[in-house]
Amino acid sequence: MTVFPYIAFNGNAEEAVNFYAKVLKAQLILRRYSEMPGGPAPAEEDKNRIINSQIIGDGFVFMASDYPASMAGQYKGGSDITLSITADSVAEAKRIFDELAAGGQVIMPFAAVPWAEGYGMFTDKFNVNWQVNSPLIPM
Repeated sequence: MTVFPYIAFNGNAEEAVNFYAKVLKAQLILRRYSEMPGGPAPAEEDKNRIINSQIIGDGFVFMASDYPASMAGQYKGGSDITLSITADSVAEAKRIFDELAAGGQVIMPFAAVPWAEGYGMFTDKFNVNWQVNSPLIPM
């Protein structure tokens, strides 16, 4: 069994997943509501929204999509989950932290902690919570 984090957005999934794929040096696969075969045609306001995307990197996969416009009132933002990354080095963790946190709100600045030489926590500009670790120190 494999479990993937899945983030819902309210019309800006494409912007968010392109940003994440760039920063995380990941492959991006996405499909719009208008590209779904079979079934009823999407509402006009949903045609260009993302019905599914996959951000596929070295050792990770997560998915994201847009809520249909008719469900916009149910959207709560990415604050219901936290994505946690453990990078291969302190330098890479710091780079990821700095790039993803840009335009967001830093909760805990990137610094040494008992479990890693570098760790930081923030909410990004898309309202998604993140934790970034350098390699973990054995306890």
